[in-house]
Amino acid sequence: IAERLLKWAEKEKAFENNILGPTSKVALANFRDGIDSKAVTDKALSNGSAMRIAPIGCLFNAHDKEKLANFVYEVSEVTHTSDITIAGAAMIAVAVSSAIESTRIEDERYTIENDTIAIIMPNTGEDGANIVKERIKIGIYLANKYKDNENLFLEKLYDIVGAGVNISESVPSAISIAYYAQDPNKCALLCANLAGDTDTIGAMATAICGAFKGIDYIKEEYVESLNKANDVDFNSYISILMNGRSCL
Repeated sequence: IAERLLKWAEKEKAFENNILGPTSKVALANFRDGIDSKAVTDKALSNGSAMRIAPIGCLFNAHDKEKLANFVYEVSEVTHTSDITIAGAAMIAVAVSSAIESTRIEDERYTIENDTIAIIMPNTGEDGANIVKERIKIGIYLANKYKDNENLFLEKLYDIVGAGVNISESVPSAISIAYYAQDPNKCALLCANLAGDTDTIGAMATAICGAFKGIDYIKEEYVESLNKANDVDFNSYISILMNGRSCL
């Protein structure tokens, strides 16, 4: 995994163009130079682990939380090993997995009830995980309170929960916006207008909404723009991920 990440980083000139997050940048540079990064990854607070974890959520059934969380650790440990970064990544992965399986819609909004909230916030018993869990609760409260006022919802979410690069802010904000938007197209715009670490929050939140609604719900022009900008056909990954889900 480290070799593939480093190959990608070098191809995209990620070090020079400041594409990498702070922890991933140091960890991959150390890997390239043969330096042990454990002292860095064990103290990580940033959100690189959660930003790239959505595909893993596609591979597992939502009830396999422990198996999924262990897998999240295995694929994240090259850059992130702290409790909060693994917990945050696991929450996003399970949220994606849960969204794929969810069919509950009420008044054009699917409701994350108590059992589903418990699924997307697995209780690891770690302080870091508890910080993220409590902020998600606040974010869900704000989403319900300001369900008819998008601007005020985003303002309160930014001021109270936060939208910075730390996983304790960005993961709760992403899950809260996904809960609020339901629609991946709307979700992308909300994340872009939040301020802060918008691209990472958008990656996590729209992954959840996309998993819930499916590829056919995403505007074709959005998919075309993504394919063109990244020189890739994202549609080709759908069958790969879903086939992988059925094998694990």
